Amino acid sequence: AEVLAGLLYRIRNSAPN
Repeated sequence: AEVLAGLLYRIRNSAPN
């Protein structure tokens, strides 16, 4: 489940604040 968490975190971080 590490990939899922990383993907979610990456997508969230990629989004503008």
